[in-house]
Amino acid sequence: MPVGIRHALENRISVDRSGETAPLIVIVTNLPTPYRIPLFNVLDRALSRIGLSLHVIFGAKSEARRKWSVPLQECEFSYTILEPRGFKLAGAESVSFFYPGLVRTLYRKRPVAVITDGFSVATTKLWLSKPLLQAKHLIWSGATGREANAGHLARRIQRRVLIRAADGFVAYGNRAKRYLMKLGAPENRISIATNTVDTRFFETESEFWRKKKIAPSDEKILLCVSNVTPGKNIVGLLAVARHLVDMRQDFILKIVGDGPEMEHCRQLVSKLGLDKFVSFEGYKQKAELPKYLAESRCLVFPTHHDVWGLVVVEAMAAGVPCFASLNAGVAGDLIKHGENGFVVDFSDAERVARQVSEFLDNPALGADMAIKAREYVRKKANLDICAQGFVRALKLAGADKYQDISGNI
Repeated sequence: MPVGIRHALENRISVDRSGETAPLIVIVTNLPTPYRIPLFNVLDRALSRIGLSLHVIFGAKSEARRKWSVPLQECEFSYTILEPRGFKLAGAESVSFFYPGLVRTLYRKRPVAVITDGFSVATTKLWLSKPLLQAKHLIWSGATGREANAGHLARRIQRRVLIRAADGFVAYGNRAKRYLMKLGAPENRISIATNTVDTRFFETESEFWRKKKIAPSDEKILLCVSNVTPGKNIVGLLAVARHLVDMRQDFILKIVGDGPEMEHCRQLVSKLGLDKFVSFEGYKQKAELPKYLAESRCLVFPTHHDVWGLVVVEAMAAGVPCFASLNAGVAGDLIKHGENGFVVDFSDAERVARQVSEFLDNPALGADMAIKAREYVRKKANLDICAQGFVRALKLAGADKYQDISGNI
């Protein structure tokens, strides 16, 4: 981005219709991503309607393991991108960001409330600098307590300290809410902002591909969209495929994604004799996913652990039933087992294979589940509902003393 444009964005002041500067709400998060930018656009408009403005501070523009295109030109909100300093611990599947210059940037902008991402370095910096900033502090979290090292004493103490000092909380879903309460967060200061994506995009684009571009096929396509890392359990999914081959041979498992376990998984496919039944499609951008969803009978999400699992939301919005791991946070909020999808234990590969095979033999059930999945997400997990959760959190935290934010958005 040209320096002049970036400088203008970093220092843009949102103004309400009366021409007076609107009180500022700041969200601090790690990266600008294709799935977060639409949410922040909707939240920006929601806050504007109630006399507040939004500014987002990103810890970096991108990081090496992420291959997505960053559509900064789609940002309707003002934002700042900090210097990209981060580190990745050996064996970890995520990067931690240092957020250099965060406190200085916040002090210059003087927000009335700051929302930080989880129990990150940014959240710790807000805890340390809260007396200086004199802003309400909210923690936006999807943590469920099932993460690696979540049970370590030092981490539990750190999280309890941060929660005790926070004014409010935004939870991805009910599992995250229960974990916040377990750590000491008062229930009356927790708001659920259902973690979601631009569901309308996935609904309309997948329907376009179904109607216009995809030729009928007897081949039953199972889809997995995932980073290929140990935690995503692609190895476990290949075990399911091996059992499924013993039951039927009219399917193909398409794996969309890339990662450090890719070569190991390719070798395992050959070892298990799955070459005709597994296709590695590589990484695909957001705009390419609806075609894959439209041609698929179901999505399989075998993760060992995910605080949520946005790909499940994408699939449901596209009318694709999901077999989601019971270790995914989304399974507890959006999937009604046997009605709009399935919550399964991928550690029992043979049982999951039987469930998938029975599903493939019942196209009427699949069609009914597709409708119910799409309708459930449309009503319970769209961007407006998520934005309402943030507005409600600000009210519960007491930020409404600056503006009346009790109205509808």
